[in-house]
Amino acid sequence: MKFDAQAEVQKLKFESKLIGGNRKKASKLDKHKFELIEIYKQGSNIVELQRWLKRKGINAHWSTIQRWIKKHG
Repeated sequence: MKFDAQAEVQKLKFESKLIGGNRKKASKLDKHKFELIEIYKQGSNIVELQRWLKRKGINAHWSTIQRWIKKHG
């Protein structure tokens, strides 16, 4: 019996889809998308956005906010 690496890879990828699915969950920042983008456009920096979110009860690391702004802003 000959080993078929390509067939094994296809099986593994199929299993991964069944196990993991599409786990894209919404960011907790998405709820405040409009406000975050507007505040950032008005000249606020990432740390100030972090403080603003903290007042709203959302704890987010500055790097998370920075990535989110880069993606959405």
